[in-house]
Amino acid sequence: MVKRAQFRIQQMVFMIVALLFFFVLAGLFFIGYQYKQVQLNYGELQKEQTITFLSVMQGMPEFSYSSKDTKTKGVCLDWDKIQVIASKSDEFAPLFPVASIKVLKAFSNQVKPCPDTDCNYYEIYDSGQKNVQEYESYSCFCRKQSENEISYDKCDLGRVIVGVIRK
Repeated sequence: MVKRAQFRIQQMVFMIVALLFFFVLAGLFFIGYQYKQVQLNYGELQKEQTITFLSVMQGMPEFSYSSKDTKTKGVCLDWDKIQVIASKSDEFAPLFPVASIKVLKAFSNQVKPCPDTDCNYYEIYDSGQKNVQEYESYSCFCRKQSENEISYDKCDLGRVIVGVIRK
């Protein structure tokens, strides 16, 4: 009778250990699945943040072109401001929630990095990251110019290229 009771206790302990082992395995699979979902969501959120930054960048006073003309006000980027920010990118780094920002005037035959005469390419910010996914958007770039004592807005079409770290 005692042996039978001990046998039943052993069976019950074995079932409890087996049940515990099953729940541990099920929990590990669940945690693995959730981890993969978090990684996917992180990538999507990073992409959305970059695309949003591309659209918000045009409205930032640090980049936007101020003009009396209502057609270009708040829509275009100021080439002169970009030049200043690119030369002092370390000071403006906290403004940028991305890995890199590059600006390139479109319809240029070749890339001429700035500062150079007739340059068409600025690397505004680069965090030094290697594994970067880039997204781009078209925008207009304007600057004040004057010829024969007449001041006017000179605008060009260009691309803003923003990079985020790929994971």
